[in-house]
Amino acid sequence: MRTGWLFALVVTMNGTGVHGAQLTDELYDCLIEPERVVELSFAVDGVLASVEVDRGDRVGPGQVLARLDSRVEEAAVAVVRARAEQNSEIELREAELALAKRKANRIENLFRNKNASAQERDEARARIDMARAKLGRAREEARLARLELDRARAALARRVLVSPMAGVVTEQHRDEGEYVEKAPVLTLARIDPLRVEALLPARVFGRVSAGQPADVILYEGEPVYRAEVQRVDPVLDTASGTFGVRLRLPNPEGAIPSGLECRLRFIVAP
Repeated sequence: MRTGWLFALVVTMNGTGVHGAQLTDELYDCLIEPERVVELSFAVDGVLASVEVDRGDRVGPGQVLARLDSRVEEAAVAVVRARAEQNSEIELREAELALAKRKANRIENLFRNKNASAQERDEARARIDMARAKLGRAREEARLARLELDRARAALARRVLVSPMAGVVTEQHRDEGEYVEKAPVLTLARIDPLRVEALLPARVFGRVSAGQPADVILYEGEPVYRAEVQRVDPVLDTASGTFGVRLRLPNPEGAIPSGLECRLRFIVAP
């Protein structure tokens, strides 16, 4: 029985039945939702030191929202930074190498004049090699110290919660002083743009496509907002005889609240 119904539906869509359906004056129920909702948590455990936003606050991408207690990590960064910025060891080894080169040059001149032995010349050259090795080791230690500083800074950054997007704080799950174990601390919702979801009857399948404009009506007598179709489900729900449509509704001023039921009227090009 269901297979026969689907076959009849496909025939109707390919014929004049669906393509003759009019959308311009028809209204469909819809629901306005945030474009995206995210629950934010820290990547590590710790005591919540501060929550710097409240429910209803608008936030921007990269904005600091909350911090864990990070006194230990801050001290570690300070220690490693001091080590990474210390150049005295490199400067000392550079001076030793320069001195070894000068001495070797003098020994070489003496050797040419037969005033120094071959052993003395070889020892002078060896001192240059040893000085170069010490300088290389000092530079490598400095490089490792910089890498250690990067790691310490990364560990500190994981204790700061930043916003991944522009949105509104809809929920605060944890308070200052609580021990947080990777549980959500805040919930953010992106409300510009908004998402409009609607279920349309199967008889108009094929008459709605991505990019198509539509009017969104909140209340009778209120302004009509213009949305645009983003996605049309390619599969029909056989139980209800409907298919889903998602639209994008700009909301730059935040004047349209999410969670509202609405009515939808599609604009059909003549």
